[in-house]
Amino acid sequence: MGLKKPTAMVSIVILLGLGSAALVLGGAMTRSMSGDVAKTGSNGSQPSSTRINSGGTPNSFFLAMNVIPTIRLVPLGGSANFTVVLYSGGDLTGGYSLSAAAPSGLSFSFDPVPVAMSGAGAHSGGLAISSSNDMSPGTYQVTIEATGPKGVANQTFDFHVQRNLVVLKASGNTVFLNLTVKAGDPVTWISMDGPMSDDNNPFHTLVFLNGSLDSGQLRQYESWSHTFTQPGVYRYYDDGDFQLTGEVVVTP
Repeated sequence: MGLKKPTAMVSIVILLGLGSAALVLGGAMTRSMSGDVAKTGSNGSQPSSTRINSGGTPNSFFLAMNVIPTIRLVPLGGSANFTVVLYSGGDLTGGYSLSAAAPSGLSFSFDPVPVAMSGAGAHSGGLAISSSNDMSPGTYQVTIEATGPKGVANQTFDFHVQRNLVVLKASGNTVFLNLTVKAGDPVTWISMDGPMSDDNNPFHTLVFLNGSLDSGQLRQYESWSHTFTQPGVYRYYDDGDFQLTGEVVVTP
């Protein structure tokens, strides 16, 4: 299904000055492919944020924060890019720097230039997250702070570190994505080609070389999963981006 851009945001009212409150291609497929196929969109918001209310204090200001895409998947031992969105009702100006206290095993890198707030509307900054190979897959809560002239706004979000996750990104270069899994393990591919405001991102369609399986079109922030039940080497290409190829090596 086509994915609509996420629009839901969680409001935060903060007191003035409040503190931190991826190719070796060739050969035929060696085994038949079988397993369950599931395609999922990722436009649903997660109940990972909290609302802070000032109780009508005159010195308060309004700021809404979100992290796009809201599914927030990070491959185990890999990296993923996100967009942090700050929304002002019009009473904020100046630069707001983004930061976070990363849990052990996760590394956060924000754009070095502060998010420029000027008037009402959405203002965004980039975020790259990487995970270590030895950390445990699972859900990690991370509090992101926006610090600017009027104080500090903080918001907590869920990030999901997932094993056997392949991130599809258009890079303009030849890319070979290799993954080794055990029979019975699901593999998930997710399309993450840029910030939420980019309507011109190419879709991805994964086509396996025996012709019996494909993902269908994966638009921005959509994902597709398949469980490989038989050992073998499963090679594929991206019909939406011919520079992207890959293989899944399934072991007993």
